[in-house]
Amino acid sequence: MASFQRFFPILLTRSGRLKKRSVIMMTITRLIPIVAGFMVLLSVLLTHYVHPNWVYLTIFVGINLFQSGITGFCPLATILKKLGFPQ
Repeated sequence: MASFQRFFPILLTRSGRLKKRSVIMMTITRLIPIVAGFMVLLSVLLTHYVHPNWVYLTIFVGINLFQSGITGFCPLATILKKLGFPQ
């Protein structure tokens, strides 16, 4: 089975029948690296194409990842908890 199939709730099997699959929940522990990686890529693109001062966003994300790894406190996790995302 292809790895992309786990993201689709209804799939066709080899026999042509529809089969319902469970959808993967986006938990806080999965969302944090996704958002951090997106922010780093976005800030690198903005630094290159818009203005060099966007590099400070990359530095901010890196420092935030470093401090959350040491202290265990992540501001993004707090925001996502208040928005109702599952842990």
